[in-house]
Amino acid sequence: MLSDDQKHSFHNNGFLIIGDVIPEAMLARLEEDILERIDEMAAYLRIDISGVASDIDARMLALESRCPGASLIFTHSFIMTPGLFNLWSESHLVDIAQSLIGPDIDGHPFWTVRPKPPNIELFAVPWHQDSAYLYKEAIESQILTFWIPIRNVTANSGGMEFACAEHRNDHELLHIPHEQLEFGYKSWYLEIPYEIAEHFNTENCIIKRGSCIVFSQFTPHRSLLNTSQSCRWSVDLRYINANAISGVRRASIPFRRGAKAMRSFVEEQKAGYMQQQLREKRDAWHHGVENAIWKERWIKKTNFIL
Repeated sequence: MLSDDQKHSFHNNGFLIIGDVIPEAMLARLEEDILERIDEMAAYLRIDISGVASDIDARMLALESRCPGASLIFTHSFIMTPGLFNLWSESHLVDIAQSLIGPDIDGHPFWTVRPKPPNIELFAVPWHQDSAYLYKEAIESQILTFWIPIRNVTANSGGMEFACAEHRNDHELLHIPHEQLEFGYKSWYLEIPYEIAEHFNTENCIIKRGSCIVFSQFTPHRSLLNTSQSCRWSVDLRYINANAISGVRRASIPFRRGAKAMRSFVEEQKAGYMQQQLREKRDAWHHGVENAIWKERWIKKTNFIL
């Protein structure tokens, strides 16, 4: 659970860095799942990486060098795995979510596992609020994002930058579709216009493996370009207050209830979700975001809150 000082910092700034919160065993298990998925993608792309070190960095960089844009395919095609679900549903992250938004917590179904090789512009995510990617009906929901690095984040490896104290009053800023093309892939991002973002008081976060950053759905943030020589890996996991509107087409998953009588229900729901995920096709590879419904919302929007 969080201290009063940590809660104050989160509510004041809109984000909080928490060190040494994720056990090494959980991260190691997740890496095993990622490595397996990389090898499956290599087989799909018909690229032999058997001679490359059995390491998620080396293998992803090898794929990217032989098939530019492979990391984008990987991001769009990752599936829920036992290691990822264990991190999402069983770690201290759920305790932290309870400290911030109450005892009844669901897992929000919008999550990402993201490799970020050097100098790929489409992985430099522009300024945005997570709420902008959701249906507007979710504006009243309490949604937390946990950004988790799988490798240490340095000043030049493409970390996260936050706008301090811009989340207050839980309002959305203007967003516009981000226009960019790389490797034949169109950008799926939204962005806060420069005229607004230039006034942000920002903090570039350098954090270590085992740490995380938690932030509100209304906290403006961006992901910087990776100019290092290595692949930056991260995971986005989200939590929402129970039974709230998720803002996406998929349902949230019960993770924690304050009432003891609900605990067997929660465990049944978690087990059912994971069984369903294990039946998902592992050979469904997506080369882009086919239906960026969030762009339609902002193209059609006429009354913006500035």
